[in-house]
Amino acid sequence: MALPLRVKSVSQAASGGSHVTRYDATLTLTPTRGVLVALGKDAVVLDPDEEMLRLALGAIQRGALEALDGAGLGAVIEVVKLVLHPVDFKPHMYEELTRREVAALVAHPSGSPR
Repeated sequence: MALPLRVKSVSQAASGGSHVTRYDATLTLTPTRGVLVALGKDAVVLDPDEEMLRLALGAIQRGALEALDGAGLGAVIEVVKLVLHPVDFKPHMYEELTRREVAALVAHPSGSPR
């Protein structure tokens, strides 16, 4: 069963802690460990940059792996929309926010309150 995985966090301030972290994906849990992250066939990548794209997809994979490790599960994540902000791109935020969202989805896959 594919679950919607939506990550959106924007913090833009003059203090230097700014980040824009946003993507939409589908998450399909698998009974075997490991996470595959791929762009969907018709994926939309805003402000594409090859290096940023590589870093974002790797961060999403690491975050999901962390969240699923204790459950003994794996996943296939198909990214359908990805925002890569040219200034406020922070890979560690993609990792952290993915970890949180995937953990919440595993805890409440039906979408009940988290």
